[in-house]
Amino acid sequence: MNPLFIRSVFLIIFSLCVFPIDYCAATEPSDKPTLEELEDLRSIHGKVKGQIVFQRRMGSLWSIWKINADGTGLKMLSNGKSDDQSPTWSQDGKKIYFISKRSGHWQIYSMNEKGKNVENLSRTDKKEYLCNLNADNTKMLFQTEEDGPAKAFIRDLPTRKVFEINFSEFPGQGGKIFPMLSPDGKKIAFLFKSGRGAGRAVYVGDLDESYRIRNVIKIHLGCFSAWSKDSSRFLMCMFVKGGTALHVVTADGKEKTAISEGGRWNYFPAWSPDEEWIVWSASPTDYHDYDSGRYDIYIASLKDRKPIRLTFNAASDISPSWRP
Repeated sequence: MNPLFIRSVFLIIFSLCVFPIDYCAATEPSDKPTLEELEDLRSIHGKVKGQIVFQRRMGSLWSIWKINADGTGLKMLSNGKSDDQSPTWSQDGKKIYFISKRSGHWQIYSMNEKGKNVENLSRTDKKEYLCNLNADNTKMLFQTEEDGPAKAFIRDLPTRKVFEINFSEFPGQGGKIFPMLSPDGKKIAFLFKSGRGAGRAVYVGDLDESYRIRNVIKIHLGCFSAWSKDSSRFLMCMFVKGGTALHVVTADGKEKTAISEGGRWNYFPAWSPDEEWIVWSASPTDYHDYDSGRYDIYIASLKDRKPIRLTFNAASDISPSWRP
């Protein structure tokens, strides 16, 4: 019998046995992986460790899902009755932080790894948007409005006290700022756009004890960022011909190393716990919008940098976070 035929049949059976939820549980119509993609998944089966949470578009709503880093075990965590977005693992891997409209407007919540014990952490009538947390989960960076003048805050979780971040030394005014706090709590990388006084780009600044941003440096035109554990570098997306490319950038902005190519939209990068892999969302350049796009979750080893697709959803899968 033709060896290629036998191999093809094996891969099809493998996909149905190991990845059944991709085809049976999702309510949106799903893409089917190619034989090459099935081979990629088979090559990492049981070898790449950890769990990845992300948000999935289902009809008109977003929900929180979880998948093993080798592409198995796809499972829905949120109830699907409200918009749930921006899932982020706590540093100890015991909680998932996210934002939800279940109270009527966007607020920040936490739940356990099974989607249970949901708690509202905002405890306010204001809209709040989660950015990230520091290494010991004591400080949470969040914003109150994305459409107004740039405002960002630190919530001290043990005391629930809130401190506004002072960007007065940054020349950008009246625009949007999308910040990410370094794990050591000493720096913030942020995207500034749609304002005046500074060009659209990713910037990095020092965060002093009074929550003032100082010594701001411009990194590059791009978006999204994710810090390494030691706060010495971060991932970001840089605009290139044919979409965006993922880069590793040192905190001082002096070294920028490309780890993916253009040709599509590569967004929402995050590290694996050992920082030997990355996870992100990607979509063909014809489908840029998150709501109507065709984003799926990809991982790649920093050694060979070969993208491996984990999800096969006809709608969007974005904002991945890899469990520590």
